[in-house]
Parts: sequence; structure tokens; C-alpha cells
Amino acid sequence: MTHYFFHIRDDANTIKDEEGDDFADFEQARVRAVTAIRELAAARIKSGDKIGDAHMDLCDEAGDLLLSLSSRRWWRST
Repeated sequence: MTHYFFHIRDDANTIKDEEGDDFADFEQARVRAVTAIRELAAARIKSGDKIGDAHMDLCDEAGDLLLSLSSRRWWRST
């Protein structure tokens, strides 16, 4: 198992994932990141907020950025 962190950032703020989560491989973590950014966009729409340009940054235990997903891109692809 590998430990990954899912940080959320937008123009004004970064919310660091302090706990992270374990996944068997990168692909499982990537799928979780895609699901999470879609859920974030949906929650903003349901609350009447604009989606904005939030990002989900998937990082490894060393803090290296492995993947960055934009809420605008993933919301449009569903």
C-alpha cells in the first residue's frame, strides 16, 4: 500500500490533506481524486456557488505532486 494526500486549492486558499489515505496503486488513488473533484464541483453547484477553478492535487508521501485535476475540466467531462 502507498500513502497519498489529496490537497484542494483555488485562487485564494489551499486546504492540505493532513491524514491522506492508503491505496494499492496510483490508479486507485487517481480514480479517488477524480471522484473527489467531481463531488466538490457538485457540492458547490448544489449550494448555489460557482464551481470556480478548484484543483485537486494528488501527492505522494514525499510531498511530490503526482497529478493535478481542475474542477472545471472534470465537471465538463461528465
